[in-house]
Amino acid sequence: TQNRFSGKLYQGSDDVWKIYSYEMELGRLRDAFSKSPTNIPVTDARNIIDLQQSGLTPSQLKGDQLENFLQREAAEIVKDTVPNYARVPEFIKTLRKAPLGNFIAFPAEIIRTSGNVIGRSIKELASESPEIRSIGMRRLMGSLAVDGGIAGGLSASAMMLTGSSQEQVDAFKRSFAQDWEKNATLIPIASDKDGNVTEVYNFSYTNPYDYLTKP
Repeated sequence: TQNRFSGKLYQGSDDVWKIYSYEMELGRLRDAFSKSPTNIPVTDARNIIDLQQSGLTPSQLKGDQLENFLQREAAEIVKDTVPNYARVPEFIKTLRKAPLGNFIAFPAEIIRTSGNVIGRSIKELASESPEIRSIGMRRLMGSLAVDGGIAGGLSASAMMLTGSSQEQVDAFKRSFAQDWEKNATLIPIASDKDGNVTEVYNFSYTNPYDYLTKP
């Protein structure tokens, strides 16, 4: 019973972000459609089939039919860009049973969704709609910030506050760091009166996108 409750609690906290992402994407699509209805991308398989069978274009949809179309597109974006353990392939599910780690599904989803974010951003940036291009640019900038900008910004701020340098951190990695720290993002959090690093924080432990940047 305890495990079932914990599982539901974890799943519920995970679903909050899916719901938030869905509402955000749906709002973006509604705004883009109101300004440029002829250039809305169609990626949901159900929408593609319905449009082919009806002979309509997205700009010809009205009322509930249009809302259903936009909801499907928003849901498709969330499925492609937000980690979802229900979409983990069978190969990864099999690996979870092997003694290779206790959370292999998460990095697999980070890799899948990160690739999808970049791919969708490129397609949106190629759109003829200024609104869709704007969505693509924000999506791409957000991905770049999460993948590398946050870690770089924290490191630079920490070095400025502690009076240390990247050369000192690199020297520590070469000479004293454990094997699992040599390619990690280490952030100085303390230094002596001469600006020599005395303590570091391994940001890679708490950065889910480190699976992409560390290699």
